[in-house]
Amino acid sequence: MAKSLCDMPMTRTGNPIPGRFPYKAYDLWVQSYEFTVDLTGVFGIQCPVDESEATLRIAAHAVVAKVDEYGEIIQAETAWGRGVRFTNRGNWGVYFTYTVTVRQGKCAI
Repeated sequence: MAKSLCDMPMTRTGNPIPGRFPYKAYDLWVQSYEFTVDLTGVFGIQCPVDESEATLRIAAHAVVAKVDEYGEIIQAETAWGRGVRFTNRGNWGVYFTYTVTVRQGKCAI
């Protein structure tokens, strides 16, 4: 997550580097997972937000697995969240944008 694509961990050619993303979780074995991010502490976003600082770029990368009826892994690979490709060439990493909103007096995603 970043305010600008330039703040994402990328190679010189613009390909994202998943192992360098700041938020990580391991061995979850769940269908979904949620991170809580302090928008003020990390990005300096104050509530209420103005339009110039309200948009974030988010990239999500994961190792996913298909298991059989016994819970045994039968296929594993990496996956990205849905979005726009970082580059037209290289890896197929993607990101999406999100606008921070104010709910009950607090900034929220």
